[in-house]
Amino acid sequence: MDWKGETYGIEANMSYQVMSWWQLSTNINLLEEDIRIKEGKTDFNNTYNETADPKAQFLFRSTFELPHSISINGAFRWVDELPINNAGVRETVPDNAELDGSIGWQASNKLRLTVAGRNLLHKEHVEYGILGSTRQAIKRSVYLRLSMHL
Repeated sequence: MDWKGETYGIEANMSYQVMSWWQLSTNINLLEEDIRIKEGKTDFNNTYNETADPKAQFLFRSTFELPHSISINGAFRWVDELPINNAGVRETVPDNAELDGSIGWQASNKLRLTVAGRNLLHKEHVEYGILGSTRQAIKRSVYLRLSMHL
């Protein structure tokens, strides 16, 4: 190992039962990294592989359990910019914010129907990859799920 350093941060979670049928929860992560090459050593990647983490992340979720076995869930998440390694040159993937949601109906003890969407705020967003051909975008998706428990 040709590098040394320290990391520190905090993670906080909170849940609140607003009513018997409504729950809110949130999560925040903060991370600081001080990673450096040891004196007299070399690292082709300039320690960028070891520090490829967002400094902050945030999640807020709301869950509703309604009459007639219907549930509604929504989640907003934000991830800070992500530093990545491009052959020893530091690049960044921009921060991103997205919204997920679902509506479910428990038709019986054995049958559940759910309509859900992921990444609903944008047509697509980048989560990883260097500029150019390797950068991939995550697209919005909406799906229908039928679950049967036999």
